[in-house]
Amino acid sequence: MSDAEVYGLIVPRRTLAHRVANGQPLSKEESDKAIRVARIIAYAEVVFGEPERAWRWLRKAKRQFEGISPIEMLATETGARLVEELIAQIDDGIAA
Repeated sequence: MSDAEVYGLIVPRRTLAHRVANGQPLSKEESDKAIRVARIIAYAEVVFGEPERAWRWLRKAKRQFEGISPIEMLATETGARLVEELIAQIDDGIAA
């Protein structure tokens, strides 16, 4: 996951730098986002068999998401659930 993706999905760069400098943990909301993103990425890596394939899929815009990439969908809980459902369909051989 790139730094830009972390900053966009979990915590802004300046906020993270401030927290690190002051020895502060992530907020509850940021922690929830980090866990959500990690869970979906791990699931994709298992289903696609290797990290590179999973990341290619996660970063490619999907018609099911109206041209938005799965990684961008992870910004919200609802989007993450939709991505998780699509990965499950792929795992079951239903979607491509």
